[in-house]
Amino acid sequence: MISRTTIGRSFGGVVRYQFEGRKEQPSDKQAEVLVAVGVRSDSAAHMSADFNRGRQLNPNLGQAVWHTSLSFNPDDAAKLDSVKMLAIAEGYVQKMGLDKTQYAIIRHHDQPD
Repeated sequence: MISRTTIGRSFGGVVRYQFEGRKEQPSDKQAEVLVAVGVRSDSAAHMSADFNRGRQLNPNLGQAVWHTSLSFNPDDAAKLDSVKMLAIAEGYVQKMGLDKTQYAIIRHHDQPD
């Protein structure tokens, strides 16, 4: 597994990608919300608003967006269903100390298996 983290200021862009994906991808390749904690998962607007509401509780926090991509070996694709990926991602969130805040775990389907 390889992780790649970016830190930023805008929830809007990262949340929109979760719901809209890449415009050229077919609908069956769109992202899947596996879990959302402290935020609604029914729309990009709601999720972004909820994250921003949480940010208002800590006005001194400059870069509040933590986005991590976990990438797996394509040879493991058959073993990695959404349940297994959720367990791995929740373990990652906990070990990084992010489990006491708002977060969403999203599975992307826009890369070839």
